[in-house]
Amino acid sequence: MMQAVLRRAFAFSIVGLALAACGLDVVGSLAPDGGADGSTLGDGSVGPGSDDSSTSPGDGGVPNPDAGAAVLPSVVPGALLDPDAGDLTGLQAVDTTSLSVDIGAGLTTTLPAGVHFAVADAGASGVAVLSVGAMIVDHAVAVSGTRPLVILAAQKVSLSQVIDVSAKGLAPGPGGYGPGLGPGAGGNGKPQSGGSDNSGGGGGGHGALGASGGDTSTGVLGGTAGAMYSMPLVGGSGGGRGDPVACSNSGGAGGGALQVFSAVEIAVDSAGGIRAGGGGGAPGCEIDSSNVTSGAGGGAGGWVLLEAPRITVSGTVAANGGGGGGGASGGTGNGGPGENGVYGTRQADGGTGAIANREGGRGGSVLGPAQKAPIGTNCGAGGGAVGRIVFHTRGDAIFLDGGTVSPPATHDGGL
Repeated sequence: MMQAVLRRAFAFSIVGLALAACGLDVVGSLAPDGGADGSTLGDGSVGPGSDDSSTSPGDGGVPNPDAGAAVLPSVVPGALLDPDAGDLTGLQAVDTTSLSVDIGAGLTTTLPAGVHFAVADAGASGVAVLSVGAMIVDHAVAVSGTRPLVILAAQKVSLSQVIDVSAKGLAPGPGGYGPGLGPGAGGNGKPQSGGSDNSGGGGGGHGALGASGGDTSTGVLGGTAGAMYSMPLVGGSGGGRGDPVACSNSGGAGGGALQVFSAVEIAVDSAGGIRAGGGGGAPGCEIDSSNVTSGAGGGAGGWVLLEAPRITVSGTVAANGGGGGGGASGGTGNGGPGENGVYGTRQADGGTGAIANREGGRGGSVLGPAQKAPIGTNCGAGGGAVGRIVFHTRGDAIFLDGGTVSPPATHDGGL
């Protein structure tokens, strides 16, 4: 299916390097109600920017023979790209805090020959940069740690399995924010003055606004919706907590941040992909029959940047928001937790309410924005917003062959 292409402007910079503002395409097709008209992106054609995949090492980057110019990563310094780096296969886990990898024998800082893993100076704790030659992702890769992950490949990157930088409930993805934290943090639920009704926490924001928490029928407004923002190598923000503080009813954490650069090509096979969803918000709990809490907001999806002269997506790239937690009820029990951001197009479900009108709101995806929880008592929480996905190619060399991208990717052809 041919997708609608909308022109937008985009610019970002970090560590003194900037990607100049330029016209961008938003890859995706939206129905009149703001939802998608299908999950298949693209018409199966390679744009005019497609190039031969052969390369040769060179100073200051890897030359693209067709375009006649060196291909360098944005965001991080191009000097970190090593044309002579060793190839990497069999990767199963990465820890960006300890700079360790697991290639089948547990996490270790001993790397395959020619592969480098170091911290680049960017942000409060830097970013973890893994420099390789060619890379084949042939196992599911679980990424943990506090730093965003950057993969720099001098040769082709092939994904036949999934790289996971998503949040898991209250645990953020690498480079994502914890519960209630970040530039788009959701607001906390609020108590009723002189009463026992509590509003729900707000969902975290990132690529869009999070959803506000459920308002009480007595007029207590839900936690505020998390703000929208755009910063490179910064993951999603966390959702706001429920009220009162008890039972670890914290918001879902934000999805992580991942940059994958290849000087040649990135190919996401049908079974491969990238998962960067936000975490589901915690449920409200029953402390006793007269003391219960509201649900906590869902976390926002993370940040994914794919950069190569040519990108092919037959699998899934997703940075969806987590669902809000459901509210509890005295004598009935706890609410249910919000679902983590879904790997696909479906919106994450909000947690079930202990009774009617206490369910959490759904997280955002290509199918719709994050949802506010219904009006009630000891309310459910708002869902987390989608994150951001960016494809940076040379010209129009994007081949979207039955792939799924949620939210729609922003395309920049100025690599």
